[in-house]
Amino acid sequence: MFKKLQFRLTFLYTLTTGVILTLVVISISINSQLSLIHRIDEDFQTQVMNVTTKLQTDNSFNITWLAATETENDLLIHIEENGVALLFKGAWEPRSGRDYLLEKAASKARELGTDISTRPVTTYSISPVFEITGNHKDRYQCIAMSYPSPKGYKSVLLLYYISPSLQTLNRQRLFFAGMDILGIAALFLVARIFVRRSLRPIKQSKRRQQEFIAAASHELRSPLMVIQTSAQAIGADPARMALFTANICAECKRMARLISDMLTLASADSGNWPVQFSTLDPNTFLLDLFEAYEPVCRERKVPFRLDLSEDTLPMIQGDQERLSQLLGILIDNALAYCGNQMPLLLKAFASRNQLLIQVIDHGPGIPDDQKEQVFDRFFRSDKSRKDKQHFGLGLSIARELAILHKGGLTIRDTEGGGCTFVLNLPIQD
Repeated sequence: MFKKLQFRLTFLYTLTTGVILTLVVISISINSQLSLIHRIDEDFQTQVMNVTTKLQTDNSFNITWLAATETENDLLIHIEENGVALLFKGAWEPRSGRDYLLEKAASKARELGTDISTRPVTTYSISPVFEITGNHKDRYQCIAMSYPSPKGYKSVLLLYYISPSLQTLNRQRLFFAGMDILGIAALFLVARIFVRRSLRPIKQSKRRQQEFIAAASHELRSPLMVIQTSAQAIGADPARMALFTANICAECKRMARLISDMLTLASADSGNWPVQFSTLDPNTFLLDLFEAYEPVCRERKVPFRLDLSEDTLPMIQGDQERLSQLLGILIDNALAYCGNQMPLLLKAFASRNQLLIQVIDHGPGIPDDQKEQVFDRFFRSDKSRKDKQHFGLGLSIARELAILHKGGLTIRDTEGGGCTFVLNLPIQD
């Protein structure tokens, strides 16, 4: 179930973010390509302007200048005067051959209306910029021009070798495609980690729910077996009917208490736990709690003492009934584990902006690796205990009540042995 959900969420996350990433990469790639193409056009127009200006202003042609211009700018420059080609063989030889490319460019220019071998009809004849491809897929931007001169007319055929720039363009496309693929792969890995961590609390909740159901079933099975056995025994041994009936009543009360605890935790989980907050005086509240539990402790021969700060404790906001339930759980838990003649202390004092209430016992204590587990539902630090009065839900309820009051409940070792539960509650402003 979780594997399929994890795969679907990872796929959905990768798909949506991958589409966005691809659109961004495509946009950047298009802008980069348009910029490169625009630069190619600008470079060619600049070279056309330089060559034509030079030829129009100089009566003679400087072979050295032509060679340097061709070499430095990847150009092929062919000049004719009155249909006769200039005796310039070029500074470099293209792969497809200079003569072949010039003839192909001249033919294409004639198709576009500019014939460099004939005198221009108008004062100036110039072809549109066009492109040709050589035998080796080498590409050139071309332009043909004819214009009058004092001795007749001059013609220029200019070819700009653009394959290196186009190769750069292709490398850019491959680069952006590779970055997009790597980005999507990285997004997939991030999605897996993100989804896995996001589902972890759900998995833990599912596991705890299963453990809770299993533990609850186990706890309910025991009293049901006692009730069933006692009910069957009543008919077989009428003389002991009172004993069996008492067993049934006791187990029914135990089941009712367990169900009540489970409903309390269910209310906490759903956020529907009814509380009525009011201003409480901790001094009065703790004195009443001490007086309620002092006879119980005396009956169990457990010395019980209340230690309040000499200064008046500050007021707090809370539900008195729920706080009594919380501290009652802690005291009851201490009485169950500390044994006879082991002192029990209820202590309270203010620290900074918090009220700290401690329930201190000198029982067997709890190992460090179990200090957080004791707040788990149905957890018992001593699994060998046969005490049916505790289901392992009390401390879970106590912590939920502490959180409900925007406080916390922690546990630490008591000096000399035992456990100290510390309840911290915010002080009223």
